[in-house]
Amino acid sequence: MQIAVAGIVMRLRLNLQQKILLLVAGSMSLILIASSYLHSSRIRSLIEKDHYDTAVSQTVALGNRIAEYDYFSNLEDLQQEMQVVVSSRPDFRQIDVYENQPTVPRLIATTATGTSDLLAAWDASTAATATQIDRNNGEYWLITTPISNGQHSGFIKALVHRSSHRELVNSLHREYNLVLFGAVIASVLLLYLLFVYFFRKPVKEIVQTKPNETVAITEVKFDHPIFEIFRESGRLSSAQVVAYARSEPQANADVLARFEDGSPTLIEWRKGKGRVLAFTTSLGPSWNDLPLTPAFLPFVHQMIKYAGQREEGSWYGLGQTFMVKHERDGTAPAIDTPAGARLTDTRSTADGDVLVTAHEPGFYKLRYSAQPDFAAVDINGDEGDFTKLNFAEFVAGVTGGAGNAEGGDASQNLSKEEVEGRQRIWWSLLFLALLLLVTESVLARRTKVVRMVGRFND
Repeated sequence: MQIAVAGIVMRLRLNLQQKILLLVAGSMSLILIASSYLHSSRIRSLIEKDHYDTAVSQTVALGNRIAEYDYFSNLEDLQQEMQVVVSSRPDFRQIDVYENQPTVPRLIATTATGTSDLLAAWDASTAATATQIDRNNGEYWLITTPISNGQHSGFIKALVHRSSHRELVNSLHREYNLVLFGAVIASVLLLYLLFVYFFRKPVKEIVQTKPNETVAITEVKFDHPIFEIFRESGRLSSAQVVAYARSEPQANADVLARFEDGSPTLIEWRKGKGRVLAFTTSLGPSWNDLPLTPAFLPFVHQMIKYAGQREEGSWYGLGQTFMVKHERDGTAPAIDTPAGARLTDTRSTADGDVLVTAHEPGFYKLRYSAQPDFAAVDINGDEGDFTKLNFAEFVAGVTGGAGNAEGGDASQNLSKEEVEGRQRIWWSLLFLALLLLVTESVLARRTKVVRMVGRFND
């Protein structure tokens, strides 16, 4: 049983993108439910209020017309006027018109047949009122409006169906929910496409070490242009990392560095004509102490420099690693060293390009099938600098910086006689060298004469 549960948990393990999508979808679903409820309540109350106000206005308008045209004296016209209102307003289920009498009001006209009048059945009030009643499993408003024109007086009672606009409310509610639900689906889908298209290296989870434990950056490709300056020092491995995003690079990505557990630290892949670098831990001190080490600034500089390269250079320095583009068919071109030997010590990137470390100065021949190309490798250019050398720096470089100031000050404090006395030995050496030169010339001449006489005798 425990094995089965563990298997289900492993299958349901989500990466970071899926967790974010699930969180966004759940949050927007809650927003959808709350918005739908609030919208339905608000729309229902607004439409109901508008319905009530128009029903009261319609009843008052009918009472004003009855008073103005004195329909109390013409019951046939009164009946027609009432039928016009009922036919134009289906929510008006019944209209009763009463005329005031000394004893009790008398019903003089109604739109209902075979139904008791509203005054006796529901409400005996003759003042202007509006009450809510239940009738035949429905909700109604009973609106009362007084009528008076100086000759006659009375009142109207109108029975208005309260829920007649419910279908309109439900229709608007359904349309609103449909639009809102479509917006939620579109938003989640758009977020998913953004993750898939722009973040093609899925982040599986955030790994955080236990207290007082760290992980190190161990597997580093020091032959890559980003890390070649750290080849001798290896200072990156001294960084202590407490958290990182465990990622899963795709086939076209190249992992340039890894943590101790094998999870990628720095991933590179191509995007169009450019490069993308994904550093799975932070560049701030929150997840590691790399910013506190001397290697941080050179590391960031190398990443920016490498990612910002748009064109390959035509010449490189001795010991520098440069990239050779692959053929159109994806194969790597053959490369000859300046000495003419075929180069075999190369590495390949995930895109099929070749990384070459220049160990010899000269021209590397790139044997492309269409047309050969060359990459020039030069020695250190400082040897060709003809800037005038500072004498003090030269003395310091020769003597190692010891006694420079003392020797200079001492030579300036010597008198002319002392300086001339130190130079007397040079006269003796010059005379001895001149004597040796004359002796060598005489001996060479005599030897030449002896050889010529011997040939003549032969």
